[in-house]
Amino acid sequence: MRWLVPVLVLLLVGCASPGPGFLGAERQDVTVDGLRFAVFRKQDKAQVIRLSAVTPRQQRDLLPKLLVAAGRGTGCHASPWTARSGIPGDTGVATFDLDCDSPLDGA
Repeated sequence: MRWLVPVLVLLLVGCASPGPGFLGAERQDVTVDGLRFAVFRKQDKAQVIRLSAVTPRQQRDLLPKLLVAAGRGTGCHASPWTARSGIPGDTGVATFDLDCDSPLDGA
């Protein structure tokens, strides 16, 4: 039974499901500064789920990486002012409004 917890953790780390508002959205996996993210786009919104574990120090600087991930995963600009999380201070999942009128260069 001791092996059950590590196996469950490994299974959960490898999967990322979008929130209810993003069900059916296409998933794009991106890497930003060595961290992995799953990006889901639905119309003019993106949900970014962090797949990599981070230290408390890395967590403080995560918003810019979430924004870059949203941009790379959608090809659109993600607005930092619209960042939302289900839990205040959560860096595992964030939702952003997108501006796709002027696509990113090299996204």
